[in-house]
Amino acid sequence: MHVKQKSIWIVSREYAGIAEAGGVKNVTTSLAETLIKYGYDVKVFIPQYGCYESACLQNYTSLESFYAKISITDELYTVTYAQAESASVPIVFIKNHIFSSKNAVYTYTSFDEKI
Repeated sequence: MHVKQKSIWIVSREYAGIAEAGGVKNVTTSLAETLIKYGYDVKVFIPQYGCYESACLQNYTSLESFYAKISITDELYTVTYAQAESASVPIVFIKNHIFSSKNAVYTYTSFDEKI
């Protein structure tokens, strides 16, 4: 009997080497890399913040044809997606100005406040 493998999506605000603020990056990264080593189909979804360095976006592929409309506090936001890879883990970036205008993961920086 052949059992169909299920995909595992990990949704996080942090991932080591890309978006780092605390220990969440270690848990997310370790979990994703370990599951892939055991043969699972894994994707990590993280917001695309403005603080990313271009080095972490190597092999970055825009997935502009994929989008979603998300309602937050009675406002409708359109988000698009892009994908890259880190240590064989597919990273899907959730793109919208509410993320890209931030230069830190959880807080607004003094630079953000000036804008």
